[in-house]
Amino acid sequence: MADILQNRLKEYEAEKGRNIATKEDIEEITKQIETVKNEISFVSQRKKDYIVERKRHLLNLLYYAEKISNGQNSLHFYARSCSEYEFLYTLIDRINETSLDMTHEFHILITEYEDFENEKIISNIIDNCSLLAVEIITTAHNAALTIKEAQNCFEQAKNNSLLSGDFTRQALELNTKVITLVKEPLAHKEDADKAVNQYIKWLRKLFGKGLNFEYNLAKPQLDVEP
Repeated sequence: MADILQNRLKEYEAEKGRNIATKEDIEEITKQIETVKNEISFVSQRKKDYIVERKRHLLNLLYYAEKISNGQNSLHFYARSCSEYEFLYTLIDRINETSLDMTHEFHILITEYEDFENEKIISNIIDNCSLLAVEIITTAHNAALTIKEAQNCFEQAKNNSLLSGDFTRQALELNTKVITLVKEPLAHKEDADKAVNQYIKWLRKLFGKGLNFEYNLAKPQLDVEP
């Protein structure tokens, strides 16, 4: 009887050991599965973040380009008022800042996303909008100086009764000069607008249906006129 009980005890201990080992194995396998799942989730999230950030930079580039192109409207409005030339200097600061932001977005795109390093459609919109920005800034600066000079003439006309007519006439001529200055077509406006439209078409091909990115994007080819 003692031998039988001893054998049963050994079998029980052996079976218990196997059960413990099985449980430990299951726990280890479960732990490994969870680790793999977490790694997959992390990689997937990084991929989504990558796509979202890339989309943000591409759309920011479009926003800054349109903002520069729209600067001509502000130029006309501020110049034609012929009263507060300071607004033209505000416009100059805004165009300068926008141009810098646009260039920064471009550098991010070609640095972080190698697919865009040699993409002509992107460099095309940067080049043309940068030239337009310089042209708007130059015109705004000249208009501001002319308006300021006209205001000085009006002040002198008030303070000098003998030469009032001459100063007033000179001020009016300067105001007319400002209007003529801003009415001159901007040499790079058409090219900049064309580059924006081409970029929009390129984005449509890049994104496919709407702006919802797929993980694997087909690289579109779009001829860009020099």
